[in-house]
Amino acid sequence: MIRLRKIFPSSHVRLHTQIEIDASAERVWNVLADFGAYAEWNPFLQQVSGAAHPGAKLTVKVGQEGKRSTTFQVRVKTVDQPRELRWTSGLPVPRMFESEHYLCIRELGPDRVVVEQGESFSGVLVRFLPAKMRQSAVSSFEAMNAALKRRVEGN
Repeated sequence: MIRLRKIFPSSHVRLHTQIEIDASAERVWNVLADFGAYAEWNPFLQQVSGAAHPGAKLTVKVGQEGKRSTTFQVRVKTVDQPRELRWTSGLPVPRMFESEHYLCIRELGPDRVVVEQGESFSGVLVRFLPAKMRQSAVSSFEAMNAALKRRVEGN
């Protein structure tokens, strides 16, 4: 029997960004967990609806300046207040294309944190993910990080 994994090996790509913010982890978490306010400040995750608890489905509208937005559903994987929020999405066919988006808050000191945001892609189709698309995603994460910093710090 021929194994599809040998013919079509899975690939993996990880994108990572981070930003330091002068605020407590709780303050940053409260902004990130307030999905209803995303339209006011978030240039990337323009709209998120649903509840932040493991197993819940969220409807996410993502966009980039000058491009059409896209709406899709994700499933919440991890909620560890005030440290981590993760969700996953993918194609209905297992091992073809899956992604996991994460937002992690790590305390650096009193009222100082680093927020890490990124995404891991895996599956057979990942090898066809163009470098331009990966760079566009990183730029979107960085724009959101900067907007989060402005929102939390009040600048």
